[in-house]
Amino acid sequence: MTLLPYPRSFAARRAPASFAETLDAFCRHVHRLTLTVPARTELLVAPSIDHWCAILGADEIVLLIGLVHGHPLLREGARVRTSSLIRLTPSHGWARTWSRHYRLGTPDPGFFLKLQRDRLSALAEIDWKIMAPLSLH
Repeated sequence: MTLLPYPRSFAARRAPASFAETLDAFCRHVHRLTLTVPARTELLVAPSIDHWCAILGADEIVLLIGLVHGHPLLREGARVRTSSLIRLTPSHGWARTWSRHYRLGTPDPGFFLKLQRDRLSALAEIDWKIMAPLSLH
């Protein structure tokens, strides 16, 4: 077996020296995720989520539920529960979760009730701090 040298850019990086540095790097990464606005081209290829609702799960984590379209790993129209919600900008039509951006379709708190009957934990609830300001017709 032949071992290839690491690329120069990788070799130049040093591992964090302490837990504090690791934690600081992680916090800076999350902060960047919350501030970064996706490019228009990035949103064009992002999956969309329709009939979505922000919920507060049993573990106190806010996430989205809804029907997904164009997701690279899930079937078309699948009922989903996203990873943790990092940023929600309905006025611009997108959301950022831990794993990806989503284009937002129509919000629908009624979808939560349907999913709760079918499969969601009874401890989950709609996050009205997020949903109430949206005009829901």
